[in-house]
Amino acid sequence: MYNSLPLVKAEMLLSIGNIIKLYFESLMDLENAYDIRGEGARGASLSVPLYKRVSLYIQYSYKTHMTPKSLAERFFVNQSYLSRHFRANMGETITDYINRTRLENSKILIKTSDLPISVVALNVGYTDANYFVKLFKKQFGMTPTEYRKR
Repeated sequence: MYNSLPLVKAEMLLSIGNIIKLYFESLMDLENAYDIRGEGARGASLSVPLYKRVSLYIQYSYKTHMTPKSLAERFFVNQSYLSRHFRANMGETITDYINRTRLENSKILIKTSDLPISVVALNVGYTDANYFVKLFKKQFGMTPTEYRKR
């Protein structure tokens, strides 16, 4: 079985290793920059408002499953409070912000790759490709396939 494995060039392995390293470094930077509880090393409150910490978290984690409830739990606040606070400061609901973030990132994937639309949907956090297409068309006035052709 070992002999039947494909050979991978050293440059490819180094590139993969560098990507993984950068990914984990960015995770560490994010965690260090914005303690998700909003507390510094000594427990003092950070000057970064809750809605900004939540929006930053969404921007970096849009690929994962998240809901207003799960975000409230992650940030140790009441869901109703978080929803009101976020909407008052961001001008849109948490769900709308998550969807907009995912859809904007999907446009980049559609432009820069030949991935099937169903794979693009999975890569930006949607498990249902049909739902993704519906949201994409509502947001941009065309299907992902039409967007790719243009």
